Amino acid sequence: GVGQLMVDSVTSRDIPVVQACALIFAITYIFLNLLALGKTLGHSASPDETRDEAEALLQMARSFARARNWQEAKVSLDNHLQLLQELKRTPQAEDLQLYVKALIELGEIQQAAHHLDGVRRQKDGLEGEDLARMVRDVVEGLEKEQAWETMIPLLQDLLNYARQQLDRNEMDRLYDKLEQALEATKEEDRPVRICHSHPEIKRAIGDVEGEERLLSKLGRLHHRRGDKEMANQLYQDTLRLRSNM
Repeated sequence: GVGQLMVDSVTSRDIPVVQACALIFAITYIFLNLLALGKTLGHSASPDETRDEAEALLQMARSFARARNWQEAKVSLDNHLQLLQELKRTPQAEDLQLYVKALIELGEIQQAAHHLDGVRRQKDGLEGEDLARMVRDVVEGLEKEQAWETMIPLLQDLLNYARQQLDRNEMDRLYDKLEQALEATKEEDRPVRICHSHPEIKRAIGDVEGEERLLSKLGRLHHRRGDKEMANQLYQDTLRLRSNM
């Protein structure tokens, strides 16, 4: 056939025939590959095949994460999450945590905060020091970007976690950060509502100056809101503290 013709043409140095045979082979090869590609695209994977592929991608992502190859871990998890979406399945909180970890390592803090919200919803808050540490990393990144609104719910979660751990010093630190974020939003209602317990924490850790400062600040906020009775009470508490200092 054409193969033997090409061999004979090479032997006899018949270049035009060799070129023609090569062209036939190339066209045939391209046609067969296009035909195979069309069949592949026309074939939709079964749910079992998609589920197996998603699981394989997840295992790959875990292996990349153990090797600290975060870019490849993120790519694998991107594809894993896309397949889960096709299957209309919710990703496990632990897998989302791994994705958030990869995003943190790659410096994609806003995306990390977005997916961390999914973890928080599934777990109804923070469970365990590993997740709390991850939230702290995201908060630190958001603080550098001055993404105050995104920070606030994460700081509240950390505050609740510190309250569960009875860690008053950590609660004090988080209240300070929360007040900083709330001040940056230029709101007055939320600082009063969220930070009303902070003076009690200052009192518990023996920070009299900090307690005095907070009572005075809350008094000003209540006064601006028109709650003069509460403002006067807070001013009296402030004066009493000053007299004892």
